[in-house]
Amino acid sequence: MESEGILFLGLSDMDAIARIDAYISNLSLFKKANRKILLGSIACYKILSKEGKWSFKHLWSKSYSGRINGIDYNPASKLLLAAASSGHVHGLDVDLKNIEENPNEALSIEVHKDGVTAVAVNERLSQFYSIGSDKRVKATEIFSQLTHWQSEVDNSQLASMKYDEKSERLFVLSSIGTFVIYSVTERTPVLAEKFTLGIKETFIDMLLDAYQEFIIACNS
Repeated sequence: MESEGILFLGLSDMDAIARIDAYISNLSLFKKANRKILLGSIACYKILSKEGKWSFKHLWSKSYSGRINGIDYNPASKLLLAAASSGHVHGLDVDLKNIEENPNEALSIEVHKDGVTAVAVNERLSQFYSIGSDKRVKATEIFSQLTHWQSEVDNSQLASMKYDEKSERLFVLSSIGTFVIYSVTERTPVLAEKFTLGIKETFIDMLLDAYQEFIIACNS
């Protein structure tokens, strides 16, 4: 949120031993006893500038049992969503006018079995979109918290997803370079276009200009 001077971060504990310990301890056997090791978090910082020097003031953090793979914030709905490796989408009620107050949890839904890779809010339709390690893109209602639509792009992992609010389109890229565009003017997404980039690489992310039809795909 550059115009507001606010920075949201999705964090993961990158220490290998901590991640293995958390994975073992957070198995279903331990979940029954409500015992979880916190592995990921969402952090909020105030961006400060004085005499040409930048600094960051930590305002608050929220911790979770899964690492955070991606976040999205919609100022109109005041909803900050986080995609977690636990398969959950976590939501915080964040008001920019009272940004220093510790936010309340708005939702926590298990949407994908094997982890959520990315998430995006559609405030007009009161729903959010997500992709996960189960190779599916899904649409979930914010209020009912029910997933009402899902689709597969191809038989590979989904690498990246971007939602463009102005053009009302959802862009999804798979790890083998299949690119899909959905029209999201209505509650149920409609497939608008699907093509393959034709490069034999593993794709991990993308940038796009929705109006100039310009796509930058990142591979590894």
